[in-house]
Amino acid sequence: MRLFNCQEFTLEMLIEYLYKNTTPGVLLFLINKLYSYPCQAYQSYIPQLLNICFFKETCAGLETVLLRASIDCHNFALSLHFQLSAFLGDCQESVKLKAGELLECLDMAIVNAAVPKQFSESAPPHFYGLPCNSTDVDAFMRKSIRAEYFSYQIRIIDLMCKISVGLNQIPLEMRDSKLVLWLETVDNTIYDMRKKFKFHPESVKKIFRGPVLSFSFHLSPDSSVYQVVRILYTKSLCFCTKARVPYKMVFETVDISESDQSSDSSPLHSLDEEVCEDLAKVDIEKIEKLVQKGVRFEGYSEFIRKVEKEQGEAPSPRRSSDASTSVLGSIWGESWEDTCTKARKESLSVNTQAGN
Repeated sequence: MRLFNCQEFTLEMLIEYLYKNTTPGVLLFLINKLYSYPCQAYQSYIPQLLNICFFKETCAGLETVLLRASIDCHNFALSLHFQLSAFLGDCQESVKLKAGELLECLDMAIVNAAVPKQFSESAPPHFYGLPCNSTDVDAFMRKSIRAEYFSYQIRIIDLMCKISVGLNQIPLEMRDSKLVLWLETVDNTIYDMRKKFKFHPESVKKIFRGPVLSFSFHLSPDSSVYQVVRILYTKSLCFCTKARVPYKMVFETVDISESDQSSDSSPLHSLDEEVCEDLAKVDIEKIEKLVQKGVRFEGYSEFIRKVEKEQGEAPSPRRSSDASTSVLGSIWGESWEDTCTKARKESLSVNTQAGN
């Protein structure tokens, strides 16, 4: 026990002991010790913690640690939800029921701000510590607001993932134009949700300015939380892999703590039903055969040998198309400084940042 309490005992060591140790008392001590760490410290270890949780029966208390961390930090909750959903879709039958129950408990914890099966008299707070009105009506509505915002965040992420899969089923020469259309639909969805809550209380109106997508690279060192308020879809760019099509996406963000100073008075967008239907038809199952490593990287070795033989003169495989190179200027497009400058000039918000 002296090892577990010394300063040299790191979080990585704690997780390793959780995985290797089999003594119930020791495991319970280590699980409780996790509460002494901020949840952001072990957010990157969610896959390992989920495996320990499901494959070691003596670590049942780990579920409560994850649920409480999800209540304390909504970004942790989003990350846990995405990774648990992925685990559930590809796990062994023996743990599928347990994983499904944890996902259901997670959804309830996020909406109610309380661990399931534990009674709470107080109304849940708004996400990200935004101020709450104390009226009974506001308290009554807060659960539905939390549920709708959480579902909204999940829907935006699902759309972005679906675009990556759908582009793989589009001819190379059409991918860049299709990406622009689909990202415009996502941008319009963000805009319309903002308009929908325009006349709600200030805290509700502020949170629906845009989704917080929990991208680790778009959080500043001071732990500020940024909302995506606009996608610059004309700046998008496709790349290529066998199973999916990664793409460059530029978006505008605002700090969630900033007051709303936008001056947009335009009406709701009319979403292009044909484009929406086109995106809805994307068949994710078609890429399952490409998940196997042997198929996904088929021909890669031959390509490397060809590049080495031709001393790098072969065209880059990273671009989906070499069209519009005169406009792009390079494979990466215009400089980041120019992109940010243009985004700020076009922005309707006073305090804005750009993310990539």
